[in-house]
Amino acid sequence: MRLSRGGTDAPVGLPEVKLGLLPGAGGTQRLPRLVGAQKALEFILSGDPLLAPQAKALGIVDAVAEGDVVDAAVAFANDLVAQGSKLRKIRNETAKIEADRGNAELFAAARKQAASTMRGRFAPEMIIRCVEAAVNEGDFDAGMAIERECFAKCLAHPQREALIHMFFAERECAKIPDVPKDTPVKRIASAAVVGCGTMGGGIAMCFANVGIPVTILEMEQAALDRGLGVIRKNYDRMVNRGRITQAQLDERMKLLTGTLDYAALGKADVVIEAVYENLDVKVAVFEKLEKVMKPGAIIASNTSGLDVDRMAAATSRPQDVIGLHFFSPANIMRLLESGAGQGYEHRNDRDLDATR
Repeated sequence: MRLSRGGTDAPVGLPEVKLGLLPGAGGTQRLPRLVGAQKALEFILSGDPLLAPQAKALGIVDAVAEGDVVDAAVAFANDLVAQGSKLRKIRNETAKIEADRGNAELFAAARKQAASTMRGRFAPEMIIRCVEAAVNEGDFDAGMAIERECFAKCLAHPQREALIHMFFAERECAKIPDVPKDTPVKRIASAAVVGCGTMGGGIAMCFANVGIPVTILEMEQAALDRGLGVIRKNYDRMVNRGRITQAQLDERMKLLTGTLDYAALGKADVVIEAVYENLDVKVAVFEKLEKVMKPGAIIASNTSGLDVDRMAAATSRPQDVIGLHFFSPANIMRLLESGAGQGYEHRNDRDLDATR
């Protein structure tokens, strides 16, 4: 019996691949028997969670508890007893995997996809081998033996240690020592980027990738068209590699709006300048942004080393000015350095959480 608590705070998932591991304790053997090999591969290799109702629809869980989970589990068990239901042993079920026995194309496609989306990663191949064993070995215990062997290899691999370190490091760097956790976070509903070159286009993609509408400013139509074209090519490449669907590409492109007019940026909650690294040019941009941005908007520079105080001095609101240094290509590199000058307010550090 598998029962999940309902609601958005109760995701169902197998995130082990993101830590350089595979789902142990029979996870790679039972899931294919529940949902079939293809869905099992997709679910395990993505490492992404599902909401409980989605997991139930797929057959990953038997029921979803909307109230108290213990009470729901007892009620569910009582119903099974009342109905005279037999104890279900997933290890003995083969109906979902029989059709894929000997289907080399299925696993070749999974390997091709993993090579594209997780290039160089060790764990995905181990996961595919385990699911392959679940389908082709025909015997649960034989599959479990292969799972144990592959898990041990993952455990000993240096990628496992590195990915776990990264997992905790990413969470640690989000903790700012002198900013309390209960500091309010500004909601970022819209964004703007000044410059649509390699860096500006990549930053715009970061916002579009998480569903935030973004307006991109350029000085000339030709430069704007060229920049938007590069963004489109980047998304086309992601579709070709299987990282996003065509529908997701279309959705993200709709979130991007180009403009030649500073006034079009005025309603954004955050604006990031991404012009070339020249202080005079950046100061001039900040002077123009000062005139159009709404009160309370975050005004950020993508500078890697110029004086943020000098840029803030070009405005009457230094408390809203910060540095946000993306690494190129911004749409791929996950590291973001944040900093601010003497006049900033601490709230901006928490505001950045909304853009990460």
